[in-house]
Amino acid sequence: MAFSDDDGAANNGFPRRSLHAWEGHLLHQAGYPCPPDTRPPGGGWRLSRGGVPIPPPPRGTLLDVAIEEARMTLTDEERAEPRHHPDNYTAWNSYFLRRWERELASCDYTVFYRHFGM
Repeated sequence: MAFSDDDGAANNGFPRRSLHAWEGHLLHQAGYPCPPDTRPPGGGWRLSRGGVPIPPPPRGTLLDVAIEEARMTLTDEERAEPRHHPDNYTAWNSYFLRRWERELASCDYTVFYRHFGM
């Protein structure tokens, strides 16, 4: 017998629900997968192969904050390189997109933030 998405029997009597953004952030930070029959928050969030909610790459003012957070992990010599300049948005957007793609492909949420392969 086939069940539809909104049929309680298909999901053990619990309706399918979407996470709130704050729930997605907490699960993402902990590297913890979503409960079954749960959708990620809207606005570009996705689930990794391991079921962990992954926020979209940063944009706008969040991009500036993310750049500064990433630059804090660099040595003084690395920060002085032109490719790591905070105004190099082309390189930073590329870096955050690659990081997002790695997170989406991850099954065990092993993400290497220190490795800054730009």
